[in-house]
Amino acid sequence: MDRTQTLYERLGGRPVLERVHKIFYDKVYAHPWLGQFFAGVDQAYIERQQTDLTRQAMGIAGAFHGTYPIPGHRHMYLTKELFAVRTALKVEALREAG
Repeated sequence: MDRTQTLYERLGGRPVLERVHKIFYDKVYAHPWLGQFFAGVDQAYIERQQTDLTRQAMGIAGAFHGTYPIPGHRHMYLTKELFAVRTALKVEALREAG
């Protein structure tokens, strides 16, 4: 492991995040419960937003220019159960993406 590389670089950079988010949002959009939140919303746009938000969280300054999660989701009633489903789908996506 090259300790001079950032976590972002060690994970494979943008292509890996894009793969994870594509798998994840394929699952979310197909889910009977979570998919309802995204009706009429362009999936590719959401995937790009999530990738950029994750890149920024990993130290890539200026990567994200959208609405942050708390204000962006304020209009939704997100229960613990919904969040648990979302987390399970994210774990599946991470595993599938390798």
